[in-house]
Amino acid sequence: MTGLHARGSGAATGTGDRSRPRAALPALCVTQIVSWGIVHYAFTVLNPQITAATG
Repeated sequence: MTGLHARGSGAATGTGDRSRPRAALPALCVTQIVSWGIVHYAFTVLNPQITAATG
């Protein structure tokens, strides 16, 4: 019988074919936080060197 429940019921519990995108979300969140931190603090860290080089 091909009803609504014919295709794996694991999507709601985080198991099965659809659980892989859910596993990628935390990795993308961490990547965004790290990249914004690098962009935000790069000028603060490099400021003395830039000032010394350019006068």
